[in-house]
Amino acid sequence: MNANAQDSGNEQTVGGGDYVNRFSWKSLRKNSGFSIIELITVLFIIFLFLAIASPALQSAREGMRSLQCKRNIQQVCLGLLNYESANRCFPAGTSGFADVIDFDQANPNSFLAPDSPVFWKKAQFASFWIQILPYVDQLAIFESLPPSMTSNNRLFADSYPNGTPYSWIGEDPSVKSAMSNSFSLLFCPSDAMDDGIGPTNLAEMARQPAFDSSSGKDGYLAATIQRKDTVFGTNFVGCAGAHSGGDVADSKMSAFRGALGSKSRVRSGDIGDGHSNTLIVGEYLGAISHRKRIGGPVWCFGTIARGRGHLPWGSGQSNENGYLFGDPIDSSLAGFGSAHTNYINVGLADGSVRTVSKSIDLLTWYAICGIDDDNPVNFQSNE
Repeated sequence: MNANAQDSGNEQTVGGGDYVNRFSWKSLRKNSGFSIIELITVLFIIFLFLAIASPALQSAREGMRSLQCKRNIQQVCLGLLNYESANRCFPAGTSGFADVIDFDQANPNSFLAPDSPVFWKKAQFASFWIQILPYVDQLAIFESLPPSMTSNNRLFADSYPNGTPYSWIGEDPSVKSAMSNSFSLLFCPSDAMDDGIGPTNLAEMARQPAFDSSSGKDGYLAATIQRKDTVFGTNFVGCAGAHSGGDVADSKMSAFRGALGSKSRVRSGDIGDGHSNTLIVGEYLGAISHRKRIGGPVWCFGTIARGRGHLPWGSGQSNENGYLFGDPIDSSLAGFGSAHTNYINVGLADGSVRTVSKSIDLLTWYAICGIDDDNPVNFQSNE
């Protein structure tokens, strides 16, 4: 009995131990995994962390891109200042026409007529970028270009031997090669201009935003050509001055001419407002339509713009959340603009780089774009 009882007790002990072991193993297996609620909680925390961190990361990346943009602009300014030191004047923004083209007197179609005095191929329209290439470590490109492209005094192109009225310097193989290549200094990292201007987009070869202060007339010239290959533009253009201020031309706008106008030869001493108050280079996006870029200037040609327009940027009218200072979002007369959210970066005549808020007063903006308006201002900045 005792033995049997002992055996029975042993069996019970063994049986009981086996039950405990099975119960413990099942409990462990059940408690070792995540429940649905726990899994959802963990995923929610992860997504919440990403939602918090993502804007901060994007902001940090944009900050780095903007910093590189400023560094590029400063290099451009230093190139311009070194050119001015060597030549006793700033380069022309473009070697186009010196005189304003009055839309009231000239049919815009005449820009494309070879027998017209304003036929765009009569001028080379080489940009200031060509002139500063030796001063921004791009001497090889400069030396590869024909003298008619790099000369300061060249205006009219040669005639073709077959009797065509005017050739265009862009047909030269070395110029075609330059247009089809680029270097990083041309671009703002926040924009996608370095992707190039494709065959389906407008590639602007000529530009002459100008103001004839003596007659109080505003003029503008732009010309594009068709091409089969991608060419490259730039986000940094020279300041050709200020617009007349809107619908009514201001006869006093001569003081608002720019440091890098069309066919201009501005000397350092001509900048009466002070070098630290005068814009010489600013950011640019190209031609904008329906909030998309439809084209831009080839970096070799016509790279100038003006502070222009009678609608403040983001005024709540047709240019609300627009890209351009003082212009509607669909304006073909593209002014300065950037891919940055609330500002553009600009280079001043003293070589410094500043940011200009999109909320800047329009008249203040005009004063910054002019070289001698007798109204030096410390413009708004988000720095």
